[in-house]
Amino acid sequence: MVYAPLSIVAAAEAFLPSNGAVSHQIESPEMKTPPKQILLVDDEPGVRQTCSLLLGIDGHSVVEADSGLEALAVFATDRFDLVVTDFAMPGMNGSDLARRLKQLFPSQRILMITGFPNRLEDCQHPVDAILPKPFSLDELRQAVAQLLS
Repeated sequence: MVYAPLSIVAAAEAFLPSNGAVSHQIESPEMKTPPKQILLVDDEPGVRQTCSLLLGIDGHSVVEADSGLEALAVFATDRFDLVVTDFAMPGMNGSDLARRLKQLFPSQRILMITGFPNRLEDCQHPVDAILPKPFSLDELRQAVAQLLS
C-alpha cells in the first residue's frame, strides 16, 4: 500500500488532454528531483491514481494511461523523461510495452512496477529498473530520481 502526506500539497490541477489520458500537476515545496514529464501506465485505477498523486507531489507532470496500447497512442504526440509501467496488464503487458518503446526510442528510460518481481527474473525485459509492489513513497522517489539523474 502506498501512502501520501497530503498535508504538503500546495496546489493541484487536473485536466483531460485530447487523447483521453488523464494528467495531473501538483506543486509542493518538498521536491526531491527537478520536475519532469512522466507517463504512468497501469490498468488498476487506484494504483495509477495514487502513483500519479505521489509523483505530482514532487512537482512532476504526469500523464496517465490505462493500457499499453493507450501509452503507445500517447507517444504518438508526446515524449516523456520517464515511463513508469506496471508489468501485469491485459492485452499488452509492461515488458511488451517497454520493448516497443525501446524500439522506437532506444534512450527512453523505463521503470517497471510489479507485484510479480520473481516472474521478471527469468525473462528478458528492456526496462531500466524494477520496483516491486508494495512500495513506499521514498522507494518510488528514489527509483524515479535514480532514473532521471
